[in-house]
Amino acid sequence: MCATSCRGKLSVFLWAAPLLAAVLLTSDAGAAGFSGRVIDAGTDEPVRAATVRVVTDGSGTATDDDGSFAFTNVPGGLIEVVVHHVGYRPWRRTMTPAGGVMIRIEPLVLRGQDVIVTANRAVRGESPVAFENLTKADIRR
Repeated sequence: MCATSCRGKLSVFLWAAPLLAAVLLTSDAGAAGFSGRVIDAGTDEPVRAATVRVVTDGSGTATDDDGSFAFTNVPGGLIEVVVHHVGYRPWRRTMTPAGGVMIRIEPLVLRGQDVIVTANRAVRGESPVAFENLTKADIRR
């Protein structure tokens, strides 16, 4: 009795199982949105054109004029995020994707050597560039 009806059900299962597996493996199950703002930690001003990268999947974007960024499809679970901008310390965290994340990046000051600028009055016959001495009358003309 089961031999006939079970074979039909088994053949439907054997046909549907690979199709179902393919759909599940290619779907965005577990994908999440991730958005927020990047601001200067010292001034609370937005940082525009900062690079925000999700290391976990290699996706990236740049912040807009108000420091905002958004990803629509990042892996679910923990992700590693890196933020870079010239003049700021790199920012790196592992987090769960969420909306409204506030990222505060620290300014980076690179101290260089002092630069001393000196000048000497041009002397006819000694200066390596052409010059002309002007009088007050020449300037008023």
